Amino acid sequence: MKSKLLLMFGIVLLVLVSFGSASALDWFWCYQETANESTGCGGLSSGGYYANASNPDLSNVTDGDWDTYLNLTSNLFFNYTIPNKWVNGSSKIQIKINGTTTNYTIPSTCGVIDNNLLFRYRVHVGYYLLCSKNGSWGGVSTTLLNNFGSSEDNRNLYEEAMWWNISNAIPNQPTLNNPINNSVVYDNQATLNITVTDDNDDYLNVSFYNRRCYQETANESTGCGGLDTGNYNIIPEDTGTEYLMTDKDWSSYGNLYSGATGYGTFYVNYSLHDNVDSATWQIKEFKTRNASINDTCLKDPVELKYYIYTPIGGPPIITHQCYNGSEWINLTIAPSGGIVSGRFYEEAMWWNITSSGLGGGWVNDSFVPMTGTLNWSNVTKTINSTIGIDYAWCVHANDTTDNWNSTSCVSPFSYTSTSSITDTCTCPASGDWYIECSDNCNIQACDMQTNNVLINGTGTAQGLRNITNAVRIRIQGGCTASW
Repeated sequence: MKSKLLLMFGIVLLVLVSFGSASALDWFWCYQETANESTGCGGLSSGGYYANASNPDLSNVTDGDWDTYLNLTSNLFFNYTIPNKWVNGSSKIQIKINGTTTNYTIPSTCGVIDNNLLFRYRVHVGYYLLCSKNGSWGGVSTTLLNNFGSSEDNRNLYEEAMWWNISNAIPNQPTLNNPINNSVVYDNQATLNITVTDDNDDYLNVSFYNRRCYQETANESTGCGGLDTGNYNIIPEDTGTEYLMTDKDWSSYGNLYSGATGYGTFYVNYSLHDNVDSATWQIKEFKTRNASINDTCLKDPVELKYYIYTPIGGPPIITHQCYNGSEWINLTIAPSGGIVSGRFYEEAMWWNITSSGLGGGWVNDSFVPMTGTLNWSNVTKTINSTIGIDYAWCVHANDTTDNWNSTSCVSPFSYTSTSSITDTCTCPASGDWYIECSDNCNIQACDMQTNNVLINGTGTAQGLRNITNAVRIRIQGGCTASW
């Protein structure tokens, strides 16, 4: 099964889950009212009842009414199909005879015949509850569960039922196999391999908890807790492209201002997520960047401002700010540098949830139901690829009876994103230079001799500052290019 959290300009974190065996055992009782009706706890419906022709109607014995009875005139035979994980030697048969209800432990000498336990209530020369050892009913082939005596009142059988003792393994603590804790996650693709083991429970639920809650827009809620009560204010409002700045498309952009001189302001308010200990504002202007929000600005709402203006005779200037209740203060944004153009693509919020434990704000961003102790599942995560962002994960596993175990959410698996640069882009000898952004390359020093550079496609290109004497450098197709 797969679950995707789709975040723009991200890396893919592949989570592999496998199931095996463990040793810690737990127990629970599963009540089955009648042999031919299944139960939610595991009782099966393939059992049945049989009596001699003198007792054709057995409804008073199988109707679940413990106040009505059948006066037996012949032996009653009944069989229960054993459920998965039943405990041989400790389950119980419950029966009401002559107004008295009693439970009898089923010993291991009661044989399992074609996955069934065979019982007989004998009403001839005494009244006995018996089980079969081997499918036969001769004297040496039976085990006596109880002798009720010779009173004729013991013909009155009200009801019977089964209490199955079911074994159940508490899942072992999930283990991280690869990569090792605190290793880096590269923004091309990385694999996180988690193993959850259980002794004999065929049904496991595994949840992945993330400390980071991604909110794409301020006025739309998210499953991890982002609220829909934020708002935007874009000044000036006459560019005609404002909608492109909040449309969730990180490849389209709006022009925040135009002209040789002028200004533009992008305001956004986010309603404060619960249990936040820090937050990061993600912005794409000429490239995707992250601004760490000052702690004094983590109030409700969180007020943010992106401001660009061009002074007369000077280059454009950009500021990223948050409001602390009394003044606007500058934010530290990374990476620094770039080509200022007045374009504004998109913005989003990363809430960092407090890590005081599983109930202290961790976000369940994936839920994997599994059937079978040896199954595994892929869970695909897409997360922000900006260099230097920390991620923390803990994993919670529980079974059908809510036995659970988890990795530590106080000391979770933690990772830091790093550069995905995997190649070198070499300067051509002459003419225009076409760079495939999917090569994820570091651009080497290149004198373009008044030719053009086109960087196209998705991926990462690093080192634009090394290009000199180019007539035009064009970046398109969603490429993340850095100075």
